[in-house]
Amino acid sequence: MKHHRILYRALSALLCLGLCAQLTACGKKPVPKPGSSGPSAPSVSKKVYDDSLITEVYDEEDSFTDEYGTEYSYICHVPQLEADTPEAKAINWEIMESFGNDVQATLDAAESGETPSSQYMEVTWQSYWNDSLLSLSIRVLGWTSDLIDYAVYHYDFETGQRPDNLELLDRFHVDEGDFIAALRRGAARQFDSHYAPWGTGGLSPEDENYGGIAIDLAALRAWTVAEENFSLDLAMFCPNGDGTFTAFQPVASIAGGNGWYYEPVLVEPGPGDWADGGPQAEDAFVSAWLTDDGVSVSFTKSQSRDFPDSEAYRRAHGFAYDTEYPVAGCYGDYQDIFVGASGQDFCPYVFLLTTEGTVEYIDIFGGLWHGCLCSGGPLYGFRDIVGFESGAYEDGFGGGYETVYAVDKNGRKYDMPACITAQGNAMPSYAAGKWCANVYHSVASGASYEGVYYLSIHENGLVEINDVIVSIDAPLQIAGYCTYLGTTELGMVYQFGLYSGDQLREGTFALDLYNTDYGEMTITPISGVNLFDAPEGGYTVFTRL
Repeated sequence: MKHHRILYRALSALLCLGLCAQLTACGKKPVPKPGSSGPSAPSVSKKVYDDSLITEVYDEEDSFTDEYGTEYSYICHVPQLEADTPEAKAINWEIMESFGNDVQATLDAAESGETPSSQYMEVTWQSYWNDSLLSLSIRVLGWTSDLIDYAVYHYDFETGQRPDNLELLDRFHVDEGDFIAALRRGAARQFDSHYAPWGTGGLSPEDENYGGIAIDLAALRAWTVAEENFSLDLAMFCPNGDGTFTAFQPVASIAGGNGWYYEPVLVEPGPGDWADGGPQAEDAFVSAWLTDDGVSVSFTKSQSRDFPDSEAYRRAHGFAYDTEYPVAGCYGDYQDIFVGASGQDFCPYVFLLTTEGTVEYIDIFGGLWHGCLCSGGPLYGFRDIVGFESGAYEDGFGGGYETVYAVDKNGRKYDMPACITAQGNAMPSYAAGKWCANVYHSVASGASYEGVYYLSIHENGLVEINDVIVSIDAPLQIAGYCTYLGTTELGMVYQFGLYSGDQLREGTFALDLYNTDYGEMTITPISGVNLFDAPEGGYTVFTRL
């Protein structure tokens, strides 16, 4: 009480001084201070938008043991918006409809000590605020950890509206195409962060089964970047407030019942690191450089005795001089680039060093010759790489060939073209097996006839086709080998050279394995022979036998 008495005396003294001042100034108008316009208006506090506008219906973290002695731990935080608008009420209802009953079932099991019949062991949320706009993400984790799911809700507390994804992008001045392209890059990088350095089980470039393992990983990466995996209407993302977004996107996995998980992905639309020009490299008459969109290559006419004759290769592969050729399917975060040739003949590759110390490659002549210059993606199992160098591989019998080595942080060298060949000569196990497609062939008169393609794919790259015309007994038999070139959003790009008798059929197609879990595969012609008579701009759908 001593402090209260001191405060009382001080206030009394101040009150007396105030009264004296008023008596002294009696009859005079107050004189405004310089710069003052008289009494100030009452201050209006700015509306604060933060997590105080979010409450929790459930806020429970605990553990319990069921009747069999099994211990369960759970975390349940179910949010609700503190707003009384129809849109806010709709969001709150959706959240409770999706998660409320399941959380209550978990809490009931904890109280009774019985095995939980609910799906989720964790329900948590995170807020992303941009002024009055709230983007709310909810993450759920199943009891077995195989189930990971997300939900995202957007609400503007100032307008009371619930923007859709397109309105959200418009608000941040982001083009839909740029966003989807950035989302695809982010998803590919997330996949690569898991598998590019290690492959599966510590995969090494020197493993005997490198080709088969690597091509299966390439197939999962192709699923991740496939066109069917991206839709603005279905996308779940939250603006980070710095021009980037956090998205929750399906990314393929070697584990899990579905073969994929929702994973947080950083989406960075807009100019990349090399918008103003990036590292470049050259070998003989071939140049390549990093661009804002990935990689480009070009060719310069040269007849120097020190280099291969560019004219001979121009006639063989059909490129033009001093022309920029963009490379499709470049999704990595690159820090350096190298051009080097391999083999007894001049066979140039582009090698890309990522910021994670992994390697990607581009088969320049293979892509140009077959109408699809694209990245082959990561060389799986290459990790801690710091640079590249050209050199000769000696086979120990007096022979050898020119090659390009990846050099790791310990100075160890790896022959990259050898791994490219092993992977390129393989077909993914997801595609191996027997397939068929029913088609109708059109003829010049406008009529059509029914046919069936029976397709057999082997993991060593062998492809066998029986082209059957209904009502005709003898099918046309076509067979040969395919070589993997790279991946785009259309699928895995394969070059083929197939024979029917002595007739060679060459070209390129994209193998789309997105729906193989449902027994379906699509093949899109890219160049050369249209093997399966797909309609112009279309594809042929196969079903597994």
